[in-house]
Amino acid sequence: MPTFVSSCKNYVRLTHRFLQLSARHRWWSLEALCLLSLAWLYVRVLPYRWWSKRLGTLQCDMTTATPHPPDSTTLQVCKRLMTINHCLGGRFTCLMMAMAAHWMLGRRRIASRLLLGTRIVSKTATEPDHTLAAHAWLTVGGHIVMGHHDDHFTPIACFMHTVAEEPKPHGGKR
Repeated sequence: MPTFVSSCKNYVRLTHRFLQLSARHRWWSLEALCLLSLAWLYVRVLPYRWWSKRLGTLQCDMTTATPHPPDSTTLQVCKRLMTINHCLGGRFTCLMMAMAAHWMLGRRRIASRLLLGTRIVSKTATEPDHTLAAHAWLTVGGHIVMGHHDDHFTPIACFMHTVAEEPKPHGGKR
């Protein structure tokens, strides 16, 4: 069990590492922390029908017309979110991570798709008792950039932000 002193040392080390970042990466880290916190509140407190409207346009076609590799900004946004999640002990789910990345990329005018999927999981190989597993992941240009998985999930919903629309995670006007 961590002691108070070891916890303080960890916070001092994290603060020191944060201050060594460039101004842009510090801003992105704070933005990532705020959007992850907002996603956590949405998922844990509010009903799905309220916050699903803030994920973008619900789209039926889940194929990508022109696949292309993600750019460096996309990769940096995802790296920043994963770093924040790691520093906070992995408290955020795949859905929360995908939501925050979706919003951050939308603010940077990068089109992305947030997909929600399910698969049936057997408890044991001999037992016919099955459970449903859910997963969320984010794609940019046909490539999964957040929430990597082994392709055993079947997409059931796809929310898209196009380059022209900027997401409003708080629901208000700008």
